[in-house]
Amino acid sequence: MKKPLALGVVVGALTLGACGTTAASSSATTTSAVAKASSAAAPQVVDVTIRNFAFSPSTITVAAGGEIKVTNDDSVIHTFTATNHSFDTGNILPGKTVVVKVGSSSSGITESALCTIHQYMTATVKVVAA
Repeated sequence: MKKPLALGVVVGALTLGACGTTAASSSATTTSAVAKASSAAAPQVVDVTIRNFAFSPSTITVAAGGEIKVTNDDSVIHTFTATNHSFDTGNILPGKTVVVKVGSSSSGITESALCTIHQYMTATVKVVAA
């Protein structure tokens, strides 16, 4: 009677061990695939926050044809404008968000941006292939 019980414990342990191995290798594969996918291309939408008279982040990377979503968390009006005028949010009221599109032919360009009202507020926008 002890042999069937011992055999059952061994079979159960092997079954549980096999499940653990399969799950671990699946999650490693998934994590690796996600890491590769996220480093392969720049985001299609990049968030920029205006707070304390500064852009955060002050350097952004966006895919050509992508969008920049600018939120004004200050108590005064600001803009987010490319110095070459390739994009311009216009006036962004306090508490409001404006989205601008980056040209699809802008790949490889690094552009300066500023607030046209407070020109000491600057940022760098790097446009990469989508």
